[in-house]
Amino acid sequence: MQLYRRHNSSLKHLTGQVIGAKVFKTDRRFVFLDTGFNKYVKYAKKELHLSQLVSSKDGGLRNSPEDFRVGDVLQFVVEELETPYGDMQLAVERRIEKDKVAGVWGMVKEAMRSNKPVMGRVLNGVNGGYSVGVAGIVAFCPFSQMSFLTASKVGMLQPFLVTSMNQAKRNIVLLDINMLGKRRGPRGDLVSDQGHSPNRAAH
Repeated sequence: MQLYRRHNSSLKHLTGQVIGAKVFKTDRRFVFLDTGFNKYVKYAKKELHLSQLVSSKDGGLRNSPEDFRVGDVLQFVVEELETPYGDMQLAVERRIEKDKVAGVWGMVKEAMRSNKPVMGRVLNGVNGGYSVGVAGIVAFCPFSQMSFLTASKVGMLQPFLVTSMNQAKRNIVLLDINMLGKRRGPRGDLVSDQGHSPNRAAH
């Protein structure tokens, strides 16, 4: 997260954008969320819905509409980057129309098939990588598949390749085009990887 703190001037682009926030604690009434920007948010369970669930450790099978668990990643819209109290203010994302969702998934699938880039915005850091917004859907780009330059341009439209997708699990994995033919070494430096091409798998 040091990278994000060095580029706080870019965060203004996040207002109105969709980000993924990870649940790190729950109690009977509330969930506590890590936004990835060194800011933590508390949200009442009754104000949330499971359609916000982007990823989970258990595949998303739940016992009730308020059954949120540690490790869940939920989608929110950034309303304010910082309130007078120093908090980030998030809003529950409006439900996207089914036709629009189907259209976005169709676009992503075609982009992967044709090896053409999709445009996305780096939103926030999550466990193992970054959340990237693609046409209203939150995708994932691993640390090893994103350059520092791209990661620093938070909230700006940038091109990515789709390396894998699973619509049933609402999972899209991306590769920063600046990382084509490269990979990160053990110290985070870029290493040429001639002949390497990302594996692609659709489900």
